[in-house]
Amino acid sequence: MKNNYKLALTAIIIVFTFGVKAQTSTFEEITLSPNTFNNGKDWKKGFQSQSVFYSNKYDTAGGYVSWSGFGVSNKKDSVSEGYFAEGNSITGGGHNNSNNYGVAYGKGYIKIKGMIPEVTSFGFYINNNSYAYYSMKKGDTFTRKYGDTTGTKSGLSQGSYPDYLLVRFNAFRSGAKIDSVVDFYLADYRFADNSKDYIVKDWQWVNLKPFGIFDSLTFSFMSSDTFGGYGINTPTYFCLDDFTALGSGVIETLLSNDVTVFPNPATNQLFIDLPKNIRTFECIVSDINGKEIMSESNSNNMDVSGLNSGLYFMTIKTDMGMVIKKFVKQ
Repeated sequence: MKNNYKLALTAIIIVFTFGVKAQTSTFEEITLSPNTFNNGKDWKKGFQSQSVFYSNKYDTAGGYVSWSGFGVSNKKDSVSEGYFAEGNSITGGGHNNSNNYGVAYGKGYIKIKGMIPEVTSFGFYINNNSYAYYSMKKGDTFTRKYGDTTGTKSGLSQGSYPDYLLVRFNAFRSGAKIDSVVDFYLADYRFADNSKDYIVKDWQWVNLKPFGIFDSLTFSFMSSDTFGGYGINTPTYFCLDDFTALGSGVIETLLSNDVTVFPNPATNQLFIDLPKNIRTFECIVSDINGKEIMSESNSNNMDVSGLNSGLYFMTIKTDMGMVIKKFVKQ
């Protein structure tokens, strides 16, 4: 009997680890001259790093250059301020002091391409760029110094205005928008204790796991700095690096952490708790020898009152992948 348990558990480990594939988009394969920022003049609607495509819209209409989406920089300057520092990260380099890093502005999208058409992504590293950082830190012609109450008519004490700059990420799968959102505050002055107010000035991790499986990602900004009625006054930039995407071979492991079978041990009813973005699923119960005993489709509970006491395995096949859970019938 002990050998059968060991065999079954070994099978689970194989399901969870076979075919694991991860790719990290580091921007390092993008060729740049030393100390330069490419905001799209050399691309056609974007560029690719590993399996990740980054959108770019570059326009010279009317004799003026404008761009949005993503660019790539290798600038090391962290002290320059103003518009001409738009290609600089506030740390003067990429994550872990790497050479190249991405710069995002305005709005744009990320598309998973190539070998991994659909992924669950662990996430990426994010940071402020110098233009936005110093605009919030000191204020400038357009941006009010964050926390400053001058002209706000708020009645708050100086330095306590609840400013913030937030970037919101939305994910899509086959064109359908996923319900979850991921928010990251590039600056947050909303704390009751002003000593906790901050503007991000180092590389921080953005966890995209709440999205589950997706094939594209968009970003947008929200801010308190909208005085004047013309939208956000703060420069809407951020820097990014090391976008890590996991191929479908590792989805089983990720699902395993998000799928719960309870109560365990079970007597009569067994309930299955799944991520809300799973659309269809089938639950198959097998004994320790692999013999299928019963199955249910698209039902979050199973009647196991007729099973003999012992150890069983439930294979849950979903439109996001497959996971195996074990339970004990009393």
